[in-house]
Amino acid sequence: MLTGLGKRLALCSLLYACALTLAAAASPQAGNHSADTTIKPAVVIYFDDGTDIAHEHATMASRMVRELASNYPIPIREIALPNETQLAARIEKIADEDIGLVLIVDPHDNDALIKIPGLYPDIDFSIIGTSAPLYLTNVRAMHFRDQEGTFMMGALAALRTQSGTVAFVAKDDSPAMRNLAYGFLQGAKNANPEIKVAQLLGLKTDGSAAKAMKESGADILFLQDEELIAPAVQSAQAAHQYLIANNHDLTATYPGIVLTSLLKHYDLAMYQTFRSYSRGEWKPGSQTMGIGNGFIDYVLAGANKNILPKETVEQIETTKDFVSQGLVQVNTLVQ
Repeated sequence: MLTGLGKRLALCSLLYACALTLAAAASPQAGNHSADTTIKPAVVIYFDDGTDIAHEHATMASRMVRELASNYPIPIREIALPNETQLAARIEKIADEDIGLVLIVDPHDNDALIKIPGLYPDIDFSIIGTSAPLYLTNVRAMHFRDQEGTFMMGALAALRTQSGTVAFVAKDDSPAMRNLAYGFLQGAKNANPEIKVAQLLGLKTDGSAAKAMKESGADILFLQDEELIAPAVQSAQAAHQYLIANNHDLTATYPGIVLTSLLKHYDLAMYQTFRSYSRGEWKPGSQTMGIGNGFIDYVLAGANKNILPKETVEQIETTKDFVSQGLVQVNTLVQ
């Protein structure tokens, strides 16, 4: 469970300190530079469009770059872009430099992104948070198993509910969103087969959303989209509900209302990428990241410890273990 970004970074620093000491001339890379005798510099690109989630991801990435640079003898440069429309032009600019790896954090335009790596076959690309695999010989696509996260939050909601009804809430209604809602349903039913699960999909970010949430009968609401936080808080205050946030820790922002937050650990994915790159072990391909090894976790900190009973935490930790070991399967809807 997460106890704060500071502790997570401290853990990463400890891992760095214990990692293999690299020689000045590192072993050859396993990617596109197998003839090289040294590890080339790397670039980390992330986006900060001004939203709270993007800014939090950008802050995490920037801190992680500094941690990595202080522990690995590889020049690592960070580039913050306000949006993805500038990505292709920026990569074209840096491609003339002696760059070995470009790591891109949390892109959203997969169609535009897939056109870029093929133009630069001498550069390796790691993409953290892809929405779909990228089958290119110089790309490592790292995809979060988001459905495992919603499964875990469904179980937590079912264990904490008093009304016997919980809800998955999203502003989208698409096959991908229904799969996430189905993961939440499975988690809730795994914890309590008698639980009732409402699925509120396709909500607008206005008063109608607050009304739908209030009338759902649920006392715990999982919010897939932070854009729904304002009507959700309005509903929670009127109907005595708890909220579970997604992809952004809001437990301190709304104490006593936000039960916990579901987070994806881009920082650990960055650490793993540079560890393999520095050891000459980087390889193209696809990697999925889930509850196992802490890539997806939930917040348990000072702001919400008093509303998450010890028994609930222990049961969720057991659920995490079962999912990560494959003892509990999270299924996908047939499309």
